[in-house]
Amino acid sequence: MIEVTVALPLYKAKDIAWLCLESFCNQVDVGFAWELIVIEEQEAVRAYEKRLKKAGCKNIKYIPLTEWMPLGQKWKVMADFADENSKCYIWSAADLYSEPKRFKKTYQYINVEGYDWVCDRMCPFYDITSGKTILYADRECQQRAGLSASTRMEVMKRLPDNNYAKKVDGLIVKAVRPKTFKNIFDGENEDWKYGFNTDGMNLISLNRAKYYHNVKWPFEKTDLDLRDYIPKNVIDKLFKL
Repeated sequence: MIEVTVALPLYKAKDIAWLCLESFCNQVDVGFAWELIVIEEQEAVRAYEKRLKKAGCKNIKYIPLTEWMPLGQKWKVMADFADENSKCYIWSAADLYSEPKRFKKTYQYINVEGYDWVCDRMCPFYDITSGKTILYADRECQQRAGLSASTRMEVMKRLPDNNYAKKVDGLIVKAVRPKTFKNIFDGENEDWKYGFNTDGMNLISLNRAKYYHNVKWPFEKTDLDLRDYIPKNVIDKLFKL
């Protein structure tokens, strides 16, 4: 029985979608069945189907689009396509490398402990264009949506049809009204070092270039070297882009 849904919207992502797919295949201690829902582009995912199944993915659903759809509505459509037994909705992006325990922790916090909204408050950001790395660090949890969000499916089902194209995560928080939030990296947990966001391969990430030139909250300068934490094959491919 499928207990977790991973939602992946892909738009002009053929050159970077491999990154998130590698992170799905590298998840550890996944003792539950999960599904992957992909909206719009399909080619990059099809090359990973066998590896995804070995990683516990029991079903892959493709939703093609014939016309442009705002990102907020894509999240809505994928929630509507989720397996009826799924209790957890994990959001992903093409340019996000999820740390290896993300699925395991999210399952625990949502399916077992019953949190409505689970997210990251710490995450490295790597810019492909400049080669710079900075750290997202919302230490006081001031941004409610956080990063790498996951949502209890019952809560996500509240999302109405929408035209959210900007500030999507924050608008969804307001729309679905989660009551309980969980920072996946509470306390001394430093697993965040084993995942990262990257920029420079699509319109959204290109707009983030300013963060690297003028580093200010919620970002910080960092000496973190991704090569110390991320698998070599992933780093080698990333640095060649």
